[in-house]
Amino acid sequence: MLITIKTKEEIEILKQGGRILADVLEEISGLTKIGISTGFLNQRAREMILAGGAEPSFEGYRSNFSAKPYPSAICASPNEVVVHGVPSEEVILKDGDILKLDIGVKYKNLFTDAAVTISIGKITDEQNKLINATKRAPPFTKSRMCRITARKARDRF
Repeated sequence: MLITIKTKEEIEILKQGGRILADVLEEISGLTKIGISTGFLNQRAREMILAGGAEPSFEGYRSNFSAKPYPSAICASPNEVVVHGVPSEEVILKDGDILKLDIGVKYKNLFTDAAVTISIGKITDEQNKLINATKRAPPFTKSRMCRITARKARDRF
């Protein structure tokens, strides 16, 4: 992986983009409640990002393996949808749902991205344990991925 050292100006732009992202994530997180559609959350996030002078970085993104560009400003993944769920007016949040929100912002050609997991209404003890386990997983996951990546790199040479 190539690491790019950012200039002081780029770091300041990233901070500004990060502030826009944090404001959007905070408001959208606060709007997630029983009866709200993920489509509504998407529209509100898009409006806020644009009002902040930025662009939704996911909207229109197309990877090398996707047939068409991603259609939304955010990823809203309820329950069994693991990641990159497409928001919809038909997906209404209900009591006991677990929603993963992922939001990306492009500000002055630099990108910030953040995700959060939100419980809707009352969740079970089992759901709460799952959420807490995933919060503890990243340090272990990162260390395992680094070892796997290093091993693959060694195997190439």
